[in-house]
Amino acid sequence: MVDPTNDTDYHRTDAELEEFLLFSISVAGKTASQIAIALERFFNFADQIIMQQAKTNNVKALMAEKNKYNTPFKAIKRLIEIEELENTIKISSLGQHGKLKKAFTELATVNFDLKTCSIDELETITGIGPKTSRFFILHTRPKQKIAVLDTHILKYIRQYVPNAPKATPSKKRYNELEQWFIKHCATLKVDIAEYDLLIWNRYARK
Repeated sequence: MVDPTNDTDYHRTDAELEEFLLFSISVAGKTASQIAIALERFFNFADQIIMQQAKTNNVKALMAEKNKYNTPFKAIKRLIEIEELENTIKISSLGQHGKLKKAFTELATVNFDLKTCSIDELETITGIGPKTSRFFILHTRPKQKIAVLDTHILKYIRQYVPNAPKATPSKKRYNELEQWFIKHCATLKVDIAEYDLLIWNRYARK
């Protein structure tokens, strides 16, 4: 399960990268701890539904079926085939059913290399904007010079830049504030991903 208080991990497996990207999309505008639990519930329900569709009581056959869909994207592809994706999203209490169904479907079929794909590539997926794409890359790849301008980071920035917005800004303004935050972290001599997490935890707890 994704740990919402410690997002940064540069050694994720392919399956863990898939899970973290699904979390990154699902968590937008939601409570991170609740979405982490809901996403784990989604995978558990997916396993149950896929096993039920196997229509066999043979343990070996069931395990073989389970192993065929042993990564998040493979499981989603199977849910699409048996027309159970939207239902699984709903019963998992992930919310945003229509958006997540479209996003999960696109991700499961697009064949991105999640270790190297670009911000622009990620943003072709429904539900992935500048904040989500950067969140995923910042916390899965070391030494990235990007900033996740969520409400917590923007609140922090407003201490220094009073006219910074409260919500994710337009692309031009986003780029300006992103560069400000990158330079700010360089001045403080702190890692951007570590400082992002420190600020998030500080403001989220308040």
